[in-house]
Amino acid sequence: MDVASSIVQEGKVSNLFDNSLERAGEKHYITGVSAINFPTSKNTGGWHFLNYFDLDRGIFRVSLSGIHYPDTNKYFGHFGVVDISNKLDALKIPHLNKVVFMATHHRAAADMLVKWAISGKEYCTVEADEWFPAKSDRDALANTLTLAKEKLEQDGLWVRLQSWMTSQLESGLGKTPVDGSAFH
Repeated sequence: MDVASSIVQEGKVSNLFDNSLERAGEKHYITGVSAINFPTSKNTGGWHFLNYFDLDRGIFRVSLSGIHYPDTNKYFGHFGVVDISNKLDALKIPHLNKVVFMATHHRAAADMLVKWAISGKEYCTVEADEWFPAKSDRDALANTLTLAKEKLEQDGLWVRLQSWMTSQLESGLGKTPVDGSAFH
């Protein structure tokens, strides 16, 4: 299966989210903005968490690798994919007594970047300065992408990702599209 078709199921692009954890697991781990907004440590997550995991209001939305996002294990292996079952228990989020995996924030951003690179869209929604204000976190994101450089080059994605990294991670501008023009 080619890279672009990995996000297409039966000829149709899948929905953006699942409303349960039924399909979540090691192969189809939670990623994208659902993972970015999940509190994995004291300084992560935030109020956006409630846009994805507000059980009191009946909101439960997760994006899954290989379903809503391309399967990026080809590039990153299982790097940055962790078991969050205990965290779900602590937050009283039902998960059917199954082991649930989620991308770390760096891996989720890398997954989003690969999806953007495949899409061919001009603008990328990943804002390094906003999501990773500490230089050490931006460096960790760059290192995550660099781990997969050879495979990303083989699929013709590295040039786009390298351009994004230059505009977002090295210049510190944070709001510059990869073509260098300003957002309107």
